[in-house]
Amino acid sequence: MAFGIVPRYSRTEKFENSPAEILLLAVEAAKSMEWEVSHIAKSKVTAYTSFSLTSWSERITITMADQELTIKSESNGNQMFDWGKNRKNVEEFFTKFYELRASMSPEELSVRQLALEVSDTPANEVFETSQSKMGGFLSIFIPTEGYYVTPILVNLNILLFIIMVITGGDIWLPDNETLLAWGANFRPYTINHQWWRLLTSCFLHIGILHLLMNMYALVYIGLLLEQRVGSVRFLAIYLLTGIAASVTSLYWNDLVIGAGASGAIFGMYGFFLAMLTTNLIDKASRQAFLTSIIVFVGYNLVGGLRGEGVDNAAHIGGLLAGLLAGYACYPSLKKSDEPALKFGTIGVLTVLVVAGAFLVMNNSTNPVDLFQQKMNRIVELEQKALKVYTMQDVSDAEILAEVQQNAIPAWNEAMRVLTEADALDVPAKLRDQNHKMKTYCNLRLEVCKLIVKGIEEDTGSYLPQIEELNRQIDVVVGQIMRDAGQTPQ
Repeated sequence: MAFGIVPRYSRTEKFENSPAEILLLAVEAAKSMEWEVSHIAKSKVTAYTSFSLTSWSERITITMADQELTIKSESNGNQMFDWGKNRKNVEEFFTKFYELRASMSPEELSVRQLALEVSDTPANEVFETSQSKMGGFLSIFIPTEGYYVTPILVNLNILLFIIMVITGGDIWLPDNETLLAWGANFRPYTINHQWWRLLTSCFLHIGILHLLMNMYALVYIGLLLEQRVGSVRFLAIYLLTGIAASVTSLYWNDLVIGAGASGAIFGMYGFFLAMLTTNLIDKASRQAFLTSIIVFVGYNLVGGLRGEGVDNAAHIGGLLAGLLAGYACYPSLKKSDEPALKFGTIGVLTVLVVAGAFLVMNNSTNPVDLFQQKMNRIVELEQKALKVYTMQDVSDAEILAEVQQNAIPAWNEAMRVLTEADALDVPAKLRDQNHKMKTYCNLRLEVCKLIVKGIEEDTGSYLPQIEELNRQIDVVVGQIMRDAGQTPQ
């Protein structure tokens, strides 16, 4: 069983046959195993196995050098384990190769060599990925030709997470305050002139597991795409689809704290899906990748719908943006020798994404933001009203004056503000929070009134009632604190 970012297995054997005969036998063995032969050159054959429950259509590369034949089978899907499939492909190939070599006469070999169509297609016109460049584990973090932007993005995401943890963020589940401080996407903040959260949220993660899953998916799509589309275009589409995903989340969700690279990653998968529906990639490669990518995207979207705390709006927004970007980039990918067309397309896409973000941010209704402002006002009033509890070594008369002149008016004002908040069109979660806050403020107000009565009547008979009210206050405060939540992308 092979394990790794791209599970693979290879084997080399030497034969006495001529290179031409080895090439013919290799092609015939691949076809007899019902592999889809994508490309035949003088020294290289590319093929794909059939997609099945046990196979995500492995990529087979057969190379000939002198009288040596090397076959490599590598996984195409997003699996870290191949469960022995790549090794099985290689072993079955050599079994079939030896059978054909033993059964074919020299005359038959000569006849079939004449009928074999060897392609003169340049290597850069055949779909190639950077998967073969992956050596050890550390290679996924090192920029190389054709795999330059992807490791930089991975390293930035990891570095930001490490700094967040070092400065106090929880490694498993950072709290809301930490996420917001580091740039998470949150509608009340983002539409309130904090537009940069649309981008910063794409590099922020809610826990190490969230980070690892997203980085694995990013490395995989980077290995597939970056070499083919170019580092500049890859970076531009990644950032633009990430912003589009954040905008979609902003439009769809009222109180979701969104963070994670998956919106941008879904954008790159959408871009790849668009490419797979065109003739930019040879037919056999399209068939091999299309099914596995659709299965991966579908599985994650369905999982997002069923899983609690997953921002599927960002996933869908990124995916659709990536699809549109893929089709928009088709002409520039087709004419790769025209840089003006490439940069012109990126420019147009940038304008569209920025304009869309501006439109959404300026036309989004703002009741949640108004609600948050009223909650901020409640905090100010609460601090004023609770000042009486910090007074030390003062007379009853001074306490009475503080409660009557400051605490009671502050709690009355808080009740008025909360009543105004009731009229706002906010989600049920906020309405429930507002109800709890009204209960809390009303209990505080009742305590203040009993304190006044006790001092004015010079009696301690109200202390049991005050203690009971304080117990109820503790319960309500606990409920309010438990209602706090967060949602990763």
